Amino acid sequence: MRTETLLKEFNEMTALPYMEIEMKNGEFLLVELTANEKGINVSFDKEFKAYFSSNVTEHGIGFFMPFDDCFTLDEHLQEIYSEITEGYLIPNNLY
Repeated sequence: MRTETLLKEFNEMTALPYMEIEMKNGEFLLVELTANEKGINVSFDKEFKAYFSSNVTEHGIGFFMPFDDCFTLDEHLQEIYSEITEGYLIPNNLY
């Protein structure tokens, strides 16, 4: 998909741009998603170190994942979920 199409699809989602990921203590990590023409900004209350893959840029309390024209929006969202689970929750014994 082209970047413009991915951004348009993101902006037209009927769901709120959030993820809730359950942690092992029964609480949920609230993840906010915003998008621009380059990719998706992901923010959450990060108390511990994160170990994201090399295609992710860490910033402040979250990270930025650039759009890849080879993937659908759903695949991007699945990748974000995986990055948080494998790069933040599991290494910090929260999952």
